[in-house]
Amino acid sequence: MPSDTTPVIVQALRTPQGKQDGALAEVRSEDLSIPLIDEILAETGLSGDEIDDLMWGCAQQRTEQDNNVARVI
Repeated sequence: MPSDTTPVIVQALRTPQGKQDGALAEVRSEDLSIPLIDEILAETGLSGDEIDDLMWGCAQQRTEQDNNVARVI
């Protein structure tokens, strides 16, 4: 029996890259991520209810941002 849970990549975007102690130094990774998710939904025409799982990462966590970003957003 075929499964309708085949994973697919619907869009790939990234947040801006900042420099150490630059303009984004105090911006939390989830605060950069939420507008990006809104943009992905707008570009694809999907609603949040249609997404079962999300793969998300943060390459350089700092101080209190050492959490699982995907759980926060």
